[in-house]
Amino acid sequence: MELDGASQANVVVSSHGSTVFQGEVIGSKTLSALPRGTYTVTAANVVGFVSPAPQTVELNSDQRVTLTYTRSAVPTQFTAHLEASSVALGPGDHVDVPVQVTALNGFKGKVRLSVTGLPKQMTAESVTVDFTGESTATGHLTLTGDRFAQGGLYDVRVVVMDASELVSVPVEQVALPLAVMVLPPVVTVQIPSTRVYIAEPTDIPLSLAGSDYAGPATLTLEGLPDGITADLPSTVTLGATPSTFQLHLTAGPQAPAGVMFPTLIVTAKGQRLYVPFSVNVQPQRFAASEVAGESVFSIAADAAGNAWYSTWDRMQRVSADRPRAAYALNPPMQNLQVTADGQVVGVTGMELVRLNPTTSQVQRWPLVQYDRSPSTDLDPRGQFVVLDASHVLYPDSAALDSYGFSTLDLTTGQATYVGIPGLTSWPRSATRAGNGIDFLGGNVFGRRLYRFDLDTRTATSFADLHTTGVVSMDARPDGQVWLVTSRLDTTSGLTLRELSLFDPGSGQASVLPGVTVQDTTRVLASPDGSAWLTDFTDPMVRHVDPSGATIHAFSPVALPSRIAVSGGGAFWYSYRDGERYYLSSLR
Repeated sequence: MELDGASQANVVVSSHGSTVFQGEVIGSKTLSALPRGTYTVTAANVVGFVSPAPQTVELNSDQRVTLTYTRSAVPTQFTAHLEASSVALGPGDHVDVPVQVTALNGFKGKVRLSVTGLPKQMTAESVTVDFTGESTATGHLTLTGDRFAQGGLYDVRVVVMDASELVSVPVEQVALPLAVMVLPPVVTVQIPSTRVYIAEPTDIPLSLAGSDYAGPATLTLEGLPDGITADLPSTVTLGATPSTFQLHLTAGPQAPAGVMFPTLIVTAKGQRLYVPFSVNVQPQRFAASEVAGESVFSIAADAAGNAWYSTWDRMQRVSADRPRAAYALNPPMQNLQVTADGQVVGVTGMELVRLNPTTSQVQRWPLVQYDRSPSTDLDPRGQFVVLDASHVLYPDSAALDSYGFSTLDLTTGQATYVGIPGLTSWPRSATRAGNGIDFLGGNVFGRRLYRFDLDTRTATSFADLHTTGVVSMDARPDGQVWLVTSRLDTTSGLTLRELSLFDPGSGQASVLPGVTVQDTTRVLASPDGSAWLTDFTDPMVRHVDPSGATIHAFSPVALPSRIAVSGGGAFWYSYRDGERYYLSSLR
């Protein structure tokens, strides 16, 4: 069965007084597996159409029945006209469009008003006018322009349509032309993208000029997050020549770091102009040195929230709420660590050095250098310093019967070299996890982790990590270890990097799915179990929770060169901007 004229109708198929089908047909419908015989097809009435007569069909094989509807002569039910053939509005404004509708010939029902042909930056919601008899009513359509609607003239149509519930196919429709003018802005504005540092007030120049307009304009600002305050003139006078005004922004200590897009609203001649602009809020920065170009060699953070860093000839301490302190130390120190009692330990090319900031006392232990500067780590008690085995602490240089590492007891000054059987090269990464325990990663091609107990001087090898190398590692307070590892994907032939957690209890590493670390070079554990990741392609710092979900992603001014996490969870990093090095922190 197929319909012609009407798009849908109720149809009844019967045979010898028994109904075999009754339901709605939309376009067409096929009834299959009917037995041979005589059938009657009856189509129901559709408002606005003349119904087809019932048809009798002898079904011996496949049969097609066409139900043809023709429009009936319906008296005009309503007329409509616009009170105005054109309207005008500015960006972000709205305008009322009254439509007068008159019901005729006893029409009772609903009429729907809508607008077609609107540009993307404009909207209009449909409205309904309800008639209970022959009368005249006015419906109001509201046209709304987007804040950033482009100026111009648009030809649209106001459609008036019978929307009575009993009408399945519209009987009557009226389309009324309407000209909509989106007014061009009377003001031109230029605002540069701006970088703002926390605790550094910044002035942003605003260039404003009237477009065929001279007179007053009011300025307001919206979209600034909590922690950032703005000071700008509330009223300015414009002319044809651009005038420059200053927007004064101050980011407080609680201001969120990142890029945001506030909006400047300029109101002039009864029209509002919305101008979004970008503000890149950067953490508070501290100049590493008064000397341009002086490098930061290493950085560490302590439980009190201070950052310690070394330059060519000194060790310095900086924080947001304490005066800067400097200690003369030469040559520059690498691999800074801070003990639980606040002493700073680091390595020069030939010495291990400990600084007591309270007394300014410096202790030095000589090192026997082999092929590169050593990486170090402190055990949680602050008693031992562990150095990678490319350095051996004096006087045990003769004990190189196997690859391993060396320790220094900061209490007694005694140095001990410990070889680990089975190692084929120097351990590459080290991190402490638990009282008296260090985890050591293998060489570039190694696929195992080694746990070393400082008390018993014994090492334990863990199972295959299914990786071709440990890129970076750091232990959480609960003893689990964050790992960034690399492996060769046999399908693509590419080297992939993965973020995982190593559980020393089970000896297994669990890869966290969906975390992109292809460009990640460092991972640092935070005291709450989260982790900080730094990437090397674009300046990017990510803070992830214990499941690997991103807490915050931030783009610093430049690629962090040295990084550290304090006992309070603050992420400190150094970077170069122009000819100077700076330090900043994130939380």
